[in-house]
Amino acid sequence: MGITRFRAGSPSGAKGNQASDITRVERKCFGYTPLSDTQSKEPGLSALTKLFVVLLVVCSLLLTAALVVFVNQRDSFVVALNSADARITQLRREKTDAQAEVTQAKQFANQSAAAASKSVTDAQKKIDELTAAARTLDVENNKLSARVAVLDASVTDLTNAMKLSQAALGDLQKRYDAIMAEADKIRTGNVELAGANTDLQKRLDVLERERRLLVEQTTQLKKENDMARRVLAERNIPLEAGPSKKVAAPNLTGVVTLVKPTTDGVTYASISLGSADKVEKGMQFYVINQTTMEFLGKITIDAVEPRESFGRLEGPRIQDVQKDCQVQTQL
Repeated sequence: MGITRFRAGSPSGAKGNQASDITRVERKCFGYTPLSDTQSKEPGLSALTKLFVVLLVVCSLLLTAALVVFVNQRDSFVVALNSADARITQLRREKTDAQAEVTQAKQFANQSAAAASKSVTDAQKKIDELTAAARTLDVENNKLSARVAVLDASVTDLTNAMKLSQAALGDLQKRYDAIMAEADKIRTGNVELAGANTDLQKRLDVLERERRLLVEQTTQLKKENDMARRVLAERNIPLEAGPSKKVAAPNLTGVVTLVKPTTDGVTYASISLGSADKVEKGMQFYVINQTTMEFLGKITIDAVEPRESFGRLEGPRIQDVQKDCQVQTQL
């Protein structure tokens, strides 16, 4: 970049002063030393030139990629070209056949025209008749076209109705499957409820028998108490209440007759001892393995029958309690 300054004087002196002025301005404005006459005076690449070079490289890469894609797709192009050639050949053959048919038709028309020239009047009449018939056919054709349009509309309506029916059928099938699945769940629940109901009914029967037995025992105890009171009253013996003594549980031994686990995690068991053996509600029996004499658990009696008792099974190894395991009130 240079700055031209004009001074008066000789041309050579002006040029020298001009060069020195330019050098001083460049040093002051741009902060660099200009190239000397002995150094290279070729201009450097500008930013625009560099941009053009980069664009040229990118275009070359894109052209190369396009060429690779074209080479890769050449086979498909060749197949398409062969198919097009075959189609063109077929069309040309069909054209030739059509031209032959047209020629034959022209020959036939010429022959017909030659024959018809003999009787122009009859031919004209025939043409008029054919024209009238053509008009009639046109009318019929229009009617048929209208009927075809109506039938097409009907077919469209039927198709839409069929689609709606299929959709409704699909929905009904889904609802049926859901209902069947719910019915299966209900059946399973009914089976479980039936089993639970049976167990509860058995327990209810046992409790009912126990209640009746307790009612009978209570009635009998009331009768005995009333009798004892009358006897004491007749003999003038005062009724004194003394401290009750806890009666120790009798030493009873039996076996397990039934083990019944339930879905709620509680295991029940029946033993071979009942009220005839002085078994009472709330008594506890220890379950022993007869072979190893190991403690398996204990049974708390909930219901008592004359020859059998029923209660909850608890302990560290209740899963090992089986039928015929020994039970006893004392270890």
